[in-house]
Amino acid sequence: MQHVLRRTLLFVILLSLASVPTAEADKDERPASVKDLKSYKFVVESDDNEHTMRIKDKNFGLIGGGKSGFIKYRVASWQGKDIVQINMIEGVKETRGVGELLKKEVLRRYSGRPILSELVSVNRTKLLKVWAKGYPHSAGDKDGKMFRDVVPAMKFEGFDYTISPKVQRSGVGGRIEVKMEAARKGSKGSIRIDDPIGLDKILATTEPELIRAKDRPKTAKDLKEDDRANEGAAKKAGDILEKLADKVSSKERVKEKDLLKHLWDAMNDECGQGGRDGSGWAKKCLFTAKGRSYVVKSTKSRSSFYLDKKLAEEAEEFVDDNR
Repeated sequence: MQHVLRRTLLFVILLSLASVPTAEADKDERPASVKDLKSYKFVVESDDNEHTMRIKDKNFGLIGGGKSGFIKYRVASWQGKDIVQINMIEGVKETRGVGELLKKEVLRRYSGRPILSELVSVNRTKLLKVWAKGYPHSAGDKDGKMFRDVVPAMKFEGFDYTISPKVQRSGVGGRIEVKMEAARKGSKGSIRIDDPIGLDKILATTEPELIRAKDRPKTAKDLKEDDRANEGAAKKAGDILEKLADKVSSKERVKEKDLLKHLWDAMNDECGQGGRDGSGWAKKCLFTAKGRSYVVKSTKSRSSFYLDKKLAEEAEEFVDDNR
């Protein structure tokens, strides 16, 4: 019995040792880079105008396979032109350069047609990271040259790139599409953003952490707190107005009630109805603290003024008219 057990144990040990070199050999046979491929060809599977391209090497066989090592694209008409739309590129974790090689081959085969693709994953993240450094952008900021050496999808020279942000109707997030067209002969090519404000919106709603804290757009909670603070400032403006009316009427011997109404009407003209305490002026005016008073920006008259200066001028005018 012991003799049989020893033989069985010896067989298991020999079998396990024999399997180690085989596993290592399989691992060694994987190309570390497409530069290791000596004799390869591109294999395309097509379903009508939908195509999937892979790389097959004479020595290594199909590179990747299954959910890796392919580029998916379709050939279609768009705005009267035949275009190639790249839908997905998936590299191979163990083999560097597969995705780039596949993309180069598609570009070579369809060099006379515009290439459309949606930026996803690495390309999208890197583009937004670079774009965030200048946030917020003006409508005229359409130069995307800073993407050239940072975003993998745009490292190919000799093409004119157009970046088109497609903001969702809800205003939250969206797609980033890129169109590539061959540049004029001898040109390095250009990169252009056709909607900088749209790209700002996508950045702000999908990757706000990339934006410097002081530049980040306000959240709904922030806006609510700002509204509450502005309403409080408008109410204080009402207090300032009443104190001025009391002081001027005593000094100039005019009716306080009439002066108060005059000052109140002047503020209503700029900021809408103030209500009983003036807090209603916050609906049409933004109050920014300036010393013990405020700078007031009116959305109604589209003007700005110093609160204390305006009230003093209105009071002086009332006194002159009622002497």
